[in-house]
Amino acid sequence: IPIIKPNNEILKLIAASFFDTRGMRHPNITVRTRAAYIFTKFAKSQLNLAIFLPDLLNAAKDLLVLNPETQKWFSFEQQLNVYESFSYLINEHPNKHAIIEEFLVTHVRDIESLVALIQPDNQQAIINSICQRISVCNILAKGISKLAHETANLYLTVTNMFVKLMQTIPNSRELKSKVILFVHTMASLIGSDMLLILPELFVPSGQELYQNAKNLRSNTNQAIDHLEDLLQYLKLLYQFVIRFKEQISNLISKLVELIIPCIHITFENTNEIQQLRNNEQERLRIELKRIFFQLLTGIFLSDLYRVFTANGQGTYILPLMEFIYETALIKDLSDITVARQAVALLIKVVECWAGNLSGFENFIFEKIIPSTFSVLFAKQIELTDAGIHQLILENTKLQKTIVSKLGPIALEKMNNFLISSINGCPTDLVQNYLINLQRSNASSVFSLYKQLISKLRTIIRQTQQ
Repeated sequence: IPIIKPNNEILKLIAASFFDTRGMRHPNITVRTRAAYIFTKFAKSQLNLAIFLPDLLNAAKDLLVLNPETQKWFSFEQQLNVYESFSYLINEHPNKHAIIEEFLVTHVRDIESLVALIQPDNQQAIINSICQRISVCNILAKGISKLAHETANLYLTVTNMFVKLMQTIPNSRELKSKVILFVHTMASLIGSDMLLILPELFVPSGQELYQNAKNLRSNTNQAIDHLEDLLQYLKLLYQFVIRFKEQISNLISKLVELIIPCIHITFENTNEIQQLRNNEQERLRIELKRIFFQLLTGIFLSDLYRVFTANGQGTYILPLMEFIYETALIKDLSDITVARQAVALLIKVVECWAGNLSGFENFIFEKIIPSTFSVLFAKQIELTDAGIHQLILENTKLQKTIVSKLGPIALEKMNNFLISSINGCPTDLVQNYLINLQRSNASSVFSLYKQLISKLRTIIRQTQQ
């Protein structure tokens, strides 16, 4: 690079070679593919290639046409590489808004023309063409570091159009996936202006997911499709919660009544599909729980948790807490990662609601406190396992949080639970732990908790024998 950087003539010749028979027009597909990939690296190389952008765009013009004839010898994946390369060069060009506008307007008009041509016998082919154009609009934003106001408005208009398109063609999962990816990109690029279109995106999608969850039957493929859709939806919602926090509190409040029942019904119905339990796609259920708990944690960390009690929506608190509680129970090693997330979320819930939400203390006493000792009764685990080690640490933090919020009555409930649940439970051992739980720091309590659990598990095994 130091050799060729000062010499624009050499640089121009090298750049041009990517678009002739030495590069992307070479008769060998491997050479064409490699040339498209390397040109992306070249475009990122800080060599000021933007000064050649008009010539390079002209040289690549026929390569970028999105039609089956071109893609017979220059694939869509290769085209995306070239579009990505140009996105970096456009970002450095002084006239970047006009160039971006020309690309976006061209592809949006193509999409509008394609939508008008949709018939039952050609729908899938046209949807594929539409998805390609959405992908191109998305990849063109990849190299953009900062948008001028007029460019941001243009992208916002395009985003709004894509969201409405998703609702115009509602049964295409591929189209929905491409639009959501585009919205992810725009959230980072455009910023808070995206809030203008969020209700149109989230509310109809949430209603559709809720209906799909209710209609799930013993169909593995249908369940997997629904899990993937719901996962995408929650990931996108999580991004907006983290990025915009209280700016979307009103929207979150509207969505609570859809999200919580939808998650519950989804897991109830997919539990009944036995094929799913033995399928590798079971990972979707676990991943769905993870992102759901990340979303909830984001809501609590952003002080948005009041949406669960706003406008009479308190009816959703109990099923939500039941779901978190069930996940926090230690059953076997496959549940450990998600269980840790659930316990970490319970810590935030207790911090926010203990003493502030009517009736919540009873749920803590009856459900959450017993869940912190569930490792006692899980037969298929070993305390030496690294995941269990971390989960025990989270549980001690949860216990300390409960005690700090509720005081002596929480210690009494813990004592009563252990004494009543374990035959021959040594009261002096339990009392020693509970005294230290109130007084000691987290690391000391963690060590004592492991000792307590180890001894009590031995007593349980001996009793069962």
